[in-house]
Amino acid sequence: MDKQNGSPAIRPGTAGDIPAVLAMFDSAVAWLARHGRTGQWGGQALHRRSAPHRAGDPWAAAEALARGVGLLRVDCYAGDDGRLVAYYESCGFTRVAPFRVKDWPGMLLQRRL
Repeated sequence: MDKQNGSPAIRPGTAGDIPAVLAMFDSAVAWLARHGRTGQWGGQALHRRSAPHRAGDPWAAAEALARGVGLLRVDCYAGDDGRLVAYYESCGFTRVAPFRVKDWPGMLLQRRL
């Protein structure tokens, strides 16, 4: 948090942030697994895996604009019922191209700012 105004502060991540980031992902994996949605990240906690994972952030628009960036791109899981793709579309992203990584269906989306 920003000490002056109490709002969230954006800063570069450090190696010291890894445990907190993994804990957030592990919480998301547990929630998805409880709701029968294991197709995206499986049912195993991320901190027990060796492969890296990426996540898009539709709230990055303000930071992108402040840095002079006019286009955001994200990729996400496009399997199951497609709700994650629909979520990003509800945030103003449009579909660019589907892709597959082995059996994992993905979608590339973009949002012009």
